Amino acid sequence: MRCLVGSVFVLALSVAFVACGGEEANCAEPTAEPGGHWCMTATNIETTCAAEPHRYDFYMTILQEGIDLSAATPYGWFEGTICGDQIRMSGEASRTMGDYYLTVTGNMELSISADGNSVEGFVTWTHTSPDQNCRGRDLISGYRC
Repeated sequence: MRCLVGSVFVLALSVAFVACGGEEANCAEPTAEPGGHWCMTATNIETTCAAEPHRYDFYMTILQEGIDLSAATPYGWFEGTICGDQIRMSGEASRTMGDYYLTVTGNMELSISADGNSVEGFVTWTHTSPDQNCRGRDLISGYRC
């Protein structure tokens, strides 16, 4: 179950970003371009789930058009924006594993480095399944790969 929660979270995570104020006019010009391939690591730092804290790695590809972002992960798509050096994305993913069905939603807030080669921040997530509803927060970082 521990790996399941972590692996599926990436689903929600991966990807997860919310619009920067919701209006393009209020958004600062991006300080770097996040579009491209990323090698990511997430480490759980808070959880109400039965699992112990965990760490997991995953790949994420970000597509960028202006300030708008779409992120693809092995688990699903996430949408969001970049404003200045702040990336915010959100998403939801559902997965069936045999008779087991779960939904993960997540919100990711990242800062991108000035050179555009690394990101770091947090992701908050909610895991919903027939036998468990819980939430958590992960420290997340990544580099271009």
